[in-house]
Amino acid sequence: MSKKLLLADDSITIQKVIGITFVNKDYDLVVVDNGDAALEKARLDRPDLILADVFMPGKNGYELCAAVKQDPALAGVPLDSQTVRVADPCRPGRGPAGRLCQKACPGRAGCTDNTGSTGSTGR
Repeated sequence: MSKKLLLADDSITIQKVIGITFVNKDYDLVVVDNGDAALEKARLDRPDLILADVFMPGKNGYELCAAVKQDPALAGVPLDSQTVRVADPCRPGRGPAGRLCQKACPGRAGCTDNTGSTGSTGR
């Protein structure tokens, strides 16, 4: 049985790259272009893994992470958030972006990002 992979990313390039990566694998890939649609789709058809862009329309990756972790039906679903941006907006001293990250997923407990760090915005 195929595993369900939900990709939430507004970049058509990333959508295509991920699609190509998993084309001959045992995964059913579902693609949405914003965080709100990702949460709705995850609730309708629980995925085995969610890959989410940090910066996208609707809920951003951290807000999506928080919503998934707070939903008892989705709490065990792994979620990986990533971005192609080089600077970490959640690093201390990053102004409004850093405050957004702390507000969206306080301490990022249970959230992972493309650096592999978990649980702390103070790296």
